[in-house]
Amino acid sequence: MHEAEPAPSAPTDIEWAGKSVLAVTPHPDDESLALGGLIQHALRHGASVTLLQITDGDNNPWPQRWLERRWRIGPEARARWGQRRVGEAQQAMQCLGLPAASLHRLRWPDLGVCARLRDDGTGAIEAFAAVMRHTQPDIVVLPALEDRHPDHGGAHVLARLAMARLSREPDCLAYLVHGSGAPAGDPFVLSLDTVMQQTKRQAVLAHHTQVALARRRLLAMVTPEERLYRLPATTSARPSAVLSLPWHPSRYLHPWLQLTVAHADGV
Repeated sequence: MHEAEPAPSAPTDIEWAGKSVLAVTPHPDDESLALGGLIQHALRHGASVTLLQITDGDNNPWPQRWLERRWRIGPEARARWGQRRVGEAQQAMQCLGLPAASLHRLRWPDLGVCARLRDDGTGAIEAFAAVMRHTQPDIVVLPALEDRHPDHGGAHVLARLAMARLSREPDCLAYLVHGSGAPAGDPFVLSLDTVMQQTKRQAVLAHHTQVALARRRLLAMVTPEERLYRLPATTSARPSAVLSLPWHPSRYLHPWLQLTVAHADGV
C-alpha cells in the first residue's frame, strides 16, 4: 500500500488564501497549456480564479481544414469553429475545477488584438479595465510581452495599461506560450504533483481541435513545473532615456513596419 503523495506547497512569496486571481488568456487553450497548474494551485490554497478570454480562437485554419475536410473557410465557418473552441475551453475549465461563470469573453477577432489596440486604443484598454474593476483582482496573470504570438504581446500591453487605471495595482505574473528564452521578471516556479499533472493533461486534451495536429507538442507542456515570471509594479518602473524592444525586426522589414505608442489614456 502506497502513501498518498503530499500536495505541493505554493510559493511563499504570494499569499493565495482569499485572493482573487484574474488570468488573461488570448485564446481558448492558453488557460490549460500555460496555467493548468497555477489554476489548481490557486484553488487548492483558497483563491478564486476568473478567466478573461480575449478571442474565441476562430482564426485557426489548418486544424479546421483538417477536421472539417474543407479548404475554403468563410465567416460562418470561422464563427462556428470559434464556438466549438469555446466549448472545449469550458470542458477544460471543468477539468481544472473552474465554474462556467468564471469565464469572461471579449469575443474579439482572433489575430486581431493588436489591430484593436491600434484602431481603438481607448476602448480596448477600457474593456480590460472594466473586467478588472468588476473582478477586483489581487493577482493578474497575463502573457509575457516577449511571446511571439501578436495576440499575446498585444494582450500584455492592454492588460498592463488597464492596470494603470486601477486605484490599486495587482501583483502581476507573466507566462510564455510561443517562443523560448526567459521573459523579463523574476522566475516564479510552481511544482505540480502527479494528480495536478494528470488534471492538466486532461484539460489540454479537452481542446480536441488543437491536439488533432499538435498532440505531442501540446502535451509536452504538461511537466512537473510551471514557470512564470513576476513583473515589477508599473508605478515603480523608472523612466529610462533608452528604450529597447523585446524583439529586433530585420532592417529589410523596416519600410513595412508601423510603431504604435500606447499609454494608459489611449494610443
